[in-house]
Amino acid sequence: MIFNQSATLKIGSLEFSYPNFHMEWSYKVENDNSPSVLEITVFNLSDTNINSMKINDKSIFQFGYNEDIGILCEGYVKSLETEKGVDKQTKITILEANLKYNTQIVVGYAKNTTASYILKDICGNNGFYIKKLDLITDFRFETGYSSKGNILDIIKKIVGKTGSKITIKDKNIYIFTDNSAQEGNIILDYTSGLLKEPKKCVDADKKYDYSVEALPLYYLKKGDIFNLKANDVKGNTRIKSFEINDWVAVYYVGEVK
Repeated sequence: MIFNQSATLKIGSLEFSYPNFHMEWSYKVENDNSPSVLEITVFNLSDTNINSMKINDKSIFQFGYNEDIGILCEGYVKSLETEKGVDKQTKITILEANLKYNTQIVVGYAKNTTASYILKDICGNNGFYIKKLDLITDFRFETGYSSKGNILDIIKKIVGKTGSKITIKDKNIYIFTDNSAQEGNIILDYTSGLLKEPKKCVDADKKYDYSVEALPLYYLKKGDIFNLKANDVKGNTRIKSFEINDWVAVYYVGEVK
């Protein structure tokens, strides 16, 4: 299969596309809740373009192959630096952020309202989408429920009452149990982007089971499950963290048993 690479960086009203503009980029998602960071270098921009970019400008970076293009990172410019030489290099750091994550809400619900109703209501009224709702217990708030604060903090507390787990990816919310992890419908093998045989983790703290080197896929996010089909390792794996350097990704995954 031929993978024709394409990427687009939007900063404010400006737009730069690869391969028309030469770009080098890296992106890292940690195994905690810290914001992800995109570092991208664009070569030989005009002074007009450089001077038009400002700190805190809204930014979107998308990439893909052939006609399959999608958003990897959406956030704000954290830093800008231009080095002049044979090739003028503009280094841009983008901190991933979603404004909806900072939404403050005040909610109140009547006696005997269920957690599922509250979750659907809060998400539906604030631009979030529940893509999976699998509750161990649909907790009933016998005396009613009221809260004030950050929307994600409130959602996580309600999910905690049900005994389930939650993953948030962009505006999509997945609520699941250990037993409801479905088989990954994304297959990663040597025909779909796998580059090398997975390496087993030998670290003492063992934060993951395998590191998987592959072509980066914009739709693979932390918490996603994919079906790994290497020569020596096969089965469903969940992404715990990952990093991308230009067009090579390393996914740190755990086995789904």
